[in-house]
Amino acid sequence: MHVQADSHSPSNRPVALITGASSGIGEALSRVFAQRNYDLVLGARRIDRLTQLAQEIEQSSNVRCLVRSCDVMQTDDVEALAQSARETFGRIDVVVANAGYSAQGRVDQFSEAEIRRQLEVNVMGVVRTIRATKDDLISAKGRLAIMGSVNSFVSVASTGVYAMSKHAVKALADALWYELHPKGVSVTHLAPGFVASEIRGIGRDGAPASGHRRNPPSWMVLSTDQAARIMVKAIEGRRRERILTTFGHFIVGAERHARWLLARIIRTFKLTKPGASY
Repeated sequence: MHVQADSHSPSNRPVALITGASSGIGEALSRVFAQRNYDLVLGARRIDRLTQLAQEIEQSSNVRCLVRSCDVMQTDDVEALAQSARETFGRIDVVVANAGYSAQGRVDQFSEAEIRRQLEVNVMGVVRTIRATKDDLISAKGRLAIMGSVNSFVSVASTGVYAMSKHAVKALADALWYELHPKGVSVTHLAPGFVASEIRGIGRDGAPASGHRRNPPSWMVLSTDQAARIMVKAIEGRRRERILTTFGHFIVGAERHARWLLARIIRTFKLTKPGASY
């Protein structure tokens, strides 16, 4: 645990809890929330990277960072992260259920264990995060953000298992909007397209991998900093959904209204090859 303050000092600033904060979009979100003067509760498996991130943020701002090792596959880890936030800051105003990874390949290439792991992290990890923090958000009339994907709407060859998980979290976000909105809690489904991150460097077993993914054209890719700024604005604005990247908007629109066009785009850009995930 790393925090520059009395460990039981209530926060006068809003507090944002972010899972999967050690890299990629989670790391970028942490930096943007810090710039917006939030104290931070950061969870991920790689505690060394979390600690380094917290030190960098605290050295450049007045906010406080609490870090804790957190595997969202473990209920105890997620509940301990939320409890540490209460004990340290006395409140949780924003929760970003961000932890996840993209497993790629044809459905028949996955073992049952690999499919289960994808769903455990991407779906049940979100469920565990929400269950651990729901009462805090209701008390604060706070904001919940759930990390989906353009694959929450579109599923093509080599994205089936990942897309299945992201369709599930969109359905969860939709249901929670109706359940929590009357209690003053906003629910924002975030659906990024191609964003520069490590998500395409993870294999089907959830471990880092290399050489099995091709990167999309640079004009399709949004930087993590740009993506995080758009996402934080959507969360603070209590938007119900935010699809990111112009290409992402176009793909979702094509799926909804012109599936024949989507099929042609997929063939043109060879998006059925492993690694072409959103």
